[in-house]
Amino acid sequence: MLSLAALATALPAFAQDASLARYDGPDRARKLIAAAQKEGSFALYTSFAEKDLVNLVAAFEKKYGVRVRVWRSGSEKVLQRTLTEAAARRYEVDAVHSSALEMETLHREKILQAVASPYSRS
Repeated sequence: MLSLAALATALPAFAQDASLARYDGPDRARKLIAAAQKEGSFALYTSFAEKDLVNLVAAFEKKYGVRVRVWRSGSEKVLQRTLTEAAARRYEVDAVHSSALEMETLHREKILQAVASPYSRS
């Protein structure tokens, strides 16, 4: 399910203020939700199964009050669009969900932003 971890990478403001994405204080969820609600929406590029997206997006929007703008395609096209926009310094996408190979490519190209979350601690 789209979660606060996705939300943390899903705001243009985070690209400008990486400290919020890396923030892991006890009030992290409150700060992320407030920032997301102020922004109003985020763009998700995904290769996620279309039949499952409707329910996931609806649940996320209901829970957080943040509209999700989805662009869905095959994983290779998600990668291509993300790389093309980054090269053009056009940062339309806020969160990317794709297959591991494509995500690894985005990591190697230094397009992904690190996010600290109490949910991902080992």
